[in-house]
Amino acid sequence: MRRATWGVRAEIALGSRLYGIAESYGQHGEKPTTHVGLRVWLVPNRVQVDGTLGHQQSGPPERRFQSVGLRVLF
Repeated sequence: MRRATWGVRAEIALGSRLYGIAESYGQHGEKPTTHVGLRVWLVPNRVQVDGTLGHQQSGPPERRFQSVGLRVLF
């Protein structure tokens, strides 16, 4: 059986180095997983750090989680 997956994401500039991020993704017939957070350029065009809070409703039980990411561009 095939199930379609989907996702939607927004990244909104809140300043010259700060962005708000929001995303939601899931699989057809299931409840979505959502994330909201912030992303900041520590070194412009080279190093980013982000943090998100997430919520997964596929439960029970529902899951809440946090993430921290580091992105280094060469």
